[in-house]
Amino acid sequence: MFQDIVETNLFTMADKVIEILKSKYLIRPISYQGLERMEPLEYPEAALREAVLNAIIHKDYSSTFIFLRVYDDRLEIWNPGSLPEELTIEQLKERHSSYPRNINIASVFFKAGYVESWGRGTTKIISACLEAGLPEPLIEEDRGGFRVVFRKDIYTRELLQTMDLNERQIKAVLYAKVNGHITNSDYQEINDIGKSVSASELQNLVDKRMLVRIGNTGRSTKYVLPTGKI
Repeated sequence: MFQDIVETNLFTMADKVIEILKSKYLIRPISYQGLERMEPLEYPEAALREAVLNAIIHKDYSSTFIFLRVYDDRLEIWNPGSLPEELTIEQLKERHSSYPRNINIASVFFKAGYVESWGRGTTKIISACLEAGLPEPLIEEDRGGFRVVFRKDIYTRELLQTMDLNERQIKAVLYAKVNGHITNSDYQEINDIGKSVSASELQNLVDKRMLVRIGNTGRSTKYVLPTGKI
């Protein structure tokens, strides 16, 4: 619906991008802690800023632009330049060494205080999202570049398929998402299975904190999604 081009010096670029996201593209869901009104961005600002800084510092400046796209259910940041051969995607999710593509830019950003420590950018992005109750961001190499995808909803088929769930359980979670809850009878009907298997697999979803059980026994027992996860 909208398109912006940010052209400024590298030091002010991250702040300018965050400013545009706040004013034009992202919302601030309202909640309360006691009497205090809370209005955080729908994605953690610290994580967004870190991802933008990483894209600026590690961009291949002989190639194309950095692209940031905002969708209803996700936000993507892509910069040209693949990972150095010394690192893998999985290693980025834990303590790791830093191999800046642009050593002079990285050094200046570090000395100016924009980078707190080497090798912690991606772990800070992940931890900030998890602390905010959001799914772990998707981090991947794509078409000669590096992409970070911030996601709002843990209950999508794409994400559920990455978890230790069978197809019946995935179907049940999506059913509860659409209908507000699911019962043992519903589980049996949509999966064409017996009561004992249904009860076991529903309990497994509760144990994994994918569903919350309401009621103890009988037909009044329902399973709903945990609050604050969508």
